[in-house]
Amino acid sequence: EGLKIKSLPLGFFSDCGPDVPFLWGQLPLARLIDESVFTCEEGVKKPAEAIYAPPSMTPGPAS
Repeated sequence: EGLKIKSLPLGFFSDCGPDVPFLWGQLPLARLIDESVFTCEEGVKKPAEAIYAPPSMTPGPAS
């Protein structure tokens, strides 16, 4: 909550199965996160570089 007060954008990256994105919106933490990335939706797993720059978190128009 302190980071949100400072207006810092927050992201969440998780190696997970499909149950986590399904339940994510119900968790109290979700309201504090600006962008969340779940490996099961991106089709890669940590530490693959692609998970750290998925199209949903890349600034500017999608290519």
